[in-house]
Amino acid sequence: MTWCPAPLRWIRTFSFNAAISTLAPLAAMFFSTVCATAQSAQNYPSETIRIIVPFGPAGGPDLSVRALQSVLQETIKQSVRVENRPGANSIIGTRAVATAAPDGYTLLGASSGFSTIEITTSQPGFDPQKDFAPVALTARAAGYLLVVTSKSPFKSMADLVAGAKKQEIFYASPGIGNTLHLVAALFAERAGVSSFKHIPYNSGPETVLAMVRGEVSFLFSTPPAVLGLLQTGELRALGYTGAQPYPDMPAVPLVSGFVKGFRIAEPWTGILAPAKTPDPVIAILSDAIRRAVEVPRYKTLLQGGGYYPYFSTPQEFRAFLEQNFADWRAAAVAAGIKPR
Repeated sequence: MTWCPAPLRWIRTFSFNAAISTLAPLAAMFFSTVCATAQSAQNYPSETIRIIVPFGPAGGPDLSVRALQSVLQETIKQSVRVENRPGANSIIGTRAVATAAPDGYTLLGASSGFSTIEITTSQPGFDPQKDFAPVALTARAAGYLLVVTSKSPFKSMADLVAGAKKQEIFYASPGIGNTLHLVAALFAERAGVSSFKHIPYNSGPETVLAMVRGEVSFLFSTPPAVLGLLQTGELRALGYTGAQPYPDMPAVPLVSGFVKGFRIAEPWTGILAPAKTPDPVIAILSDAIRRAVEVPRYKTLLQGGGYYPYFSTPQEFRAFLEQNFADWRAAAVAAGIKPR
């Protein structure tokens, strides 16, 4: 044993005891947190899960999330409730999830608009890329439809652009910076039109009503929101933004065939959780969603509205979001839209 002068031995003993007295509570707290997290994940889910959709009912994202909800309840063995919380172009509902407890019981039914928040809103009250944990991508669609009413004098995209060179033409979207606003703005920019004027509304259904009432002349929409009215003949589709014709309406021309250089990210829906949600809880949710997406009934519920089932792991969903952020940022730059 190495000899040590008494004062030095006392200092070492004191330092060791002091370290133990300091670290013991921290260690206890750490293991308590780990055990609590493990216990929480083991019992998850033990109560109703809320999925907040930051848009009004009956729009494409709402229809897609509700289709998932009906089958997810079966695979996760717990009640799942969809709650619409629209406002401020999805900011209100999205912020509610960003600030919710990271316990897996409050989730975001996200859609393409989630990827545009940071490029259109300077102070949303949260960071889309840091304050959320990706769970799963659940559905995708091939594109957006450019629609007018059946009474519209515009029979084609060429008619619409020609009309805009004679006078101002108004279009609607569910809010400034919404994906549908960006699609229309990019269409105008690529078509060389400066007289398309934007009027924002609170939801997708409101934009359709505004067009029917004659407040606006056209809008871009996800297929689910307008498919019924297209089938009854109340609306008419002039163009489609997908890379391939829309399967249910193959005669509708592609926007890219009329406007050279037009490309836009496709619509999607997925589930996000607040950041710091425990990994075991994310894993349980992801697995339950994977099994829900495989249920044949889910595909049936989706396909009538233009969506198709699509699953990704949390890691794959994160990579997808990063690319989506980049695609919409490019669209915003091209359209001259900056954060407000």
